[in-house]
Parts: sequence; structure tokens; C-alpha cells
Amino acid sequence: MTKIRYENLTLAHTEEVLDFSFDPEDSLTVVCCDKDATRVTVPSEVDGVPVTTVNEHAFEDCTRLCEVTLPARVHTVLTSAFRGCTALTRVVCAADTYFGVCAFSGCTALCEMSPIACASEGLFENCTALGTLPLCEGVRVIESEAFAGCTGLTAVVLPESVRTVEGLAFRGCGALSALHFPDPTAWVMRSAYREGDTPIDCSDAQKNARALRTMDFDDGVLGYYRTAEEDGENE
Repeated sequence: MTKIRYENLTLAHTEEVLDFSFDPEDSLTVVCCDKDATRVTVPSEVDGVPVTTVNEHAFEDCTRLCEVTLPARVHTVLTSAFRGCTALTRVVCAADTYFGVCAFSGCTALCEMSPIACASEGLFENCTALGTLPLCEGVRVIESEAFAGCTGLTAVVLPESVRTVEGLAFRGCGALSALHFPDPTAWVMRSAYREGDTPIDCSDAQKNARALRTMDFDDGVLGYYRTAEEDGENE
């Protein structure tokens, strides 16, 4: 049996060693993990104190880590938390968990991920084993380089809630052959070199895939944007 440590108090737990820090709001943050850990189940609480956050770089370069389960209470995973975990294949979490910039960047074995409602900048960059888009309804913006270098992606259907696909979001996804937009007639392209937005036809999934995997700031393309809805929503 291994140990969990925080603030001079040691508690028995199975499988992994995690270090925690106290937050001002009487919650705990995972700050680091034993580099030899292979399977980690983050507890929902420790000694009655809820675990709500995974700190930036907490699991970075844990190259033996292959599986992580996050409880529903963990609502925030910060920058580069799992970056470089090259053996990580499976992540289980709640759909509303927020993941920060480059949280899974370089996790080249990641192939099974619970659907989430965020696509932060560089979130899945170079996750080459990822075969599907692990996104669910609720995600609104696919940020720059969120899926850059995901060479395992072949066909993608964007959730209905998506309103923006930023430039470089799918850069280098060489196997991507089809990308389906929700409501394909309601999208425009924004360019750095021209005023206003250009209406575009997003009904051709193959054309979309070719455009998005090569979309580059050198071409002046800043992204694709869904136009205002009938309810008066403005993007």
C-alpha cells in the first residue's frame, strides 16, 4: 500500500502517490504525482476535504502513467497537467471538467478519453493515437492548435454547440479526410487581410478537412465562425 501526503498528514491509499496543497476555499489541489505511478484514481476527497483541482504540470512527464480517473468534483485541470505522459492511453472524467492549455500535449498513446465540453489551445496537440474527437455538446470554441498534429483523426463531426473554430485548430492532421460542421450554411471565414467576414459553404466535408488541417496564419485565415442565431446571439 502506498501513501497520499499533504500538509504533514499521511493517509493510506491504493495504487499511487499524490501530493496535495490546501486552497483558500477549503479544498485540495493535486500538485504532483509519483513518477512511477501507472494507474491513478484521484480521490474525490481526503479526510473530508474535497479535491477540486489538478495543478499545472502535476503529472507532466509521468511516462509510466497509462490510466487516470478523475472524480466529478475535480472541475479544473490546469496548464500542461498531463503533458508528455507518453504511455497514457485512457482518461475518465466528467463532461464539464475544464482542461487548460496543452493539458494533454504530447500524450502520444492517448486513444480513449471521456467526452468533454472544452477544447483549449493545444489541448490535444500531437496526441497521435487519438482517433475521434472527444467533445460533447456544450463546447463552443475549438481553440488554436487544440488538435494540431493529431495524425490519427480521420473524420470529425463537430458538436452542434460549436460556434468558433480558430486558426490552426487542426493543423497537421494529415489523415483528416472529412470534417462536418453543424448547420453548414451558417458559417463565415475571418481573414487578417480583409474587412468583414466572408460567407462560406461548409457543406463539403472533404473540402473542410483539407482547409482546416492546413489553415495557417500565413494565409491570413483567423478561423471559421458561426453567424448569429435567431435568438439574437452574437458571436
